[in-house]
Amino acid sequence: YTTGSLTDVAAAIDRAIEHGQNAMAITDARTLAGVPDFVRRAKAAGIKPIIGMEVSLAASGDRMHVHRLTADAPLFHNVTLLAANTQGWSNLVAINNASIESTCSRPVVDIHLLAKHAAGLILLTGGLDGPLAELISRGLSQEAERNFAELSDAFGEGNVCVEVTCQGLIAEGPVAAELQRLAARSGAPVVATNPFSYVHEELAVHHAAMAEADRPRSKEPRPAPERDDLPALHLRSEVEMLSANPRSSFWQEAVEMTAGIACLLYTSDAA
Repeated sequence: YTTGSLTDVAAAIDRAIEHGQNAMAITDARTLAGVPDFVRRAKAAGIKPIIGMEVSLAASGDRMHVHRLTADAPLFHNVTLLAANTQGWSNLVAINNASIESTCSRPVVDIHLLAKHAAGLILLTGGLDGPLAELISRGLSQEAERNFAELSDAFGEGNVCVEVTCQGLIAEGPVAAELQRLAARSGAPVVATNPFSYVHEELAVHHAAMAEADRPRSKEPRPAPERDDLPALHLRSEVEMLSANPRSSFWQEAVEMTAGIACLLYTSDAA
């Protein structure tokens, strides 16, 4: 999960227990600061804590020279790193420390830094803002495949997982279809993730209001959305994940693969 402005770690762990989950991941954006508290709370509750971090990968390929390659290109693509063993935890810390050396206003990594500290780590290719999905959404499937090849070379075969989400966003369907083809060609494992910004579904409207308040004032205000029109950004159970796309065997297998990978990952003693 990725902690958000409405996320309470204790409440998230309690909800996971209610769902019958036996593992949960922390993947805060560009920081490991929340790891010790999360590990302590998860272990005390009998939940396996999986340690990770979302990092911003410079789209330019150089974290010291962050720039747009084209006018419509983003500065960063977000990917998730998970520690698979003790060496992976050490490398996650090394990446976290080195990422602040960027000349950018936020911690940034590049493929060279990741490759240097890739041992013991599993990389998830990110959601719609990742180096695969974002390019696919702009019709740049070949460039997405090149990014996947670079990441696979850096982390090794089987250590890069194609990540798919199904949270009710319009762009997810077309992107998932192309990700499925890419995964089939490469033989890469596919995982379904549930990054959430709040624990309970009834907080969706409050989260949307906070997001609207953060928009630049120069933009026209938008009418408050109805709850049924909002994406699923709450902590979902495995049953909810499976039912998100019941007709897609690709999605169903990705959900099952996620649970399988969670069983294999290292439990950190970071507390």
